[in-house]
Amino acid sequence: MIRAILDTNVIVQSVISSAPAASARVLDAYFDGRFRIVYSPSTLDELIDVLWLPSIRAPWDVARRSVGVHCVAP
Repeated sequence: MIRAILDTNVIVQSVISSAPAASARVLDAYFDGRFRIVYSPSTLDELIDVLWLPSIRAPWDVARRSVGVHCVAP
């Protein structure tokens, strides 16, 4: 299985971008099981902090539960 480290910006852009965007296709590939995301606790903390920003959460309807479900180690 391919393992990949994704920058926080790529993950956030994939959440807020449209389907044809490259970052969204990267996340689609992850959900299709083509690779496994590898991350450190500090990277995970950064991702959660960014997803909690009002400028991200409100316009894109990022729910607290969604952040918790998708930001846990498999």
